[in-house]
Amino acid sequence: MSKKRKKKSATKSLTPAQKLKASLKGFNWKLALGLIGGCLLSSVVYFLLSGYKIALFVLFAYIIADCAVILTFFIYNRGFVDKDATLDNLPDTMTLEEKEDYISSIALRRKKSRWMPIAIIILSFPLMLDTFNIFVVEGILGWELI
Repeated sequence: MSKKRKKKSATKSLTPAQKLKASLKGFNWKLALGLIGGCLLSSVVYFLLSGYKIALFVLFAYIIADCAVILTFFIYNRGFVDKDATLDNLPDTMTLEEKEDYISSIALRRKKSRWMPIAIIILSFPLMLDTFNIFVVEGILGWELI
């Protein structure tokens, strides 16, 4: 005689710890830690150099570097006008081979430029902190932090 086993309920309720673990399973820790570390390093360099007589130069260097990365990102990705490009959308003057090469180059350009938004965030973070310090901390609250 075979004994029938009772199937465990698939709808077993999860504890809050299990729910948290399941939700963090796909989280990109490497990217998050890289962003936090990059923002901290960039902010430390910015505020250390801003304490000297070259503060205005440092500010403009960060702004110019940030703008350069932003412009490079948009120019390299062709302004994202081709994000929904298909073979049917492309002009008839292009051959089928040219259309396929163009569509494959879209994905390649996106893949190669994945680091640029990270650099934009890292370069913008100290500028946002400095703006917050000037207008909110010193301006509204009247505290002298830096």
